[in-house]
Amino acid sequence: MFFAPFGVLFPKGNEPNDAVDTLVEPDLVVICDKKKIDLYIPVVLAREEINSIFFCLEPPCRLVAKLLYGCGLRLFECLQLRLQDLNFTAGVLTVHDGKGKKDRTVPIPESIVSEIKADIKSLKELHQQDLRLNYSGVFLVNNQ
Repeated sequence: MFFAPFGVLFPKGNEPNDAVDTLVEPDLVVICDKKKIDLYIPVVLAREEINSIFFCLEPPCRLVAKLLYGCGLRLFECLQLRLQDLNFTAGVLTVHDGKGKKDRTVPIPESIVSEIKADIKSLKELHQQDLRLNYSGVFLVNNQ
């Protein structure tokens, strides 16, 4: 049992909920919940700062960073994207097996559609070059 001068708040200490204080007065005990003060201030970058970050990145990583930022993807979701997940006519991409093993559809920002299409075109050219050099096949993740 805790004793304190009348009208003084004191912490309970090692009780299960340390956020609860007790106010002791004659013949009266009141339990008060202390609200936790959140000192965390989220960092929001200005548009110029975001552009300078994108400018510093090399082309394959730049597109990944723009997808992460523009579509709100998690890194693993972005790295698992495949061509069939992109729907340019609807302007969306589908994330399969995201957080909680759920599928979701997110909009593709118009500002990066041309970059995505250019990347797909260059990858198709690279694939055709590999076929001409008798490098056939690709490694795919087996999701079974």
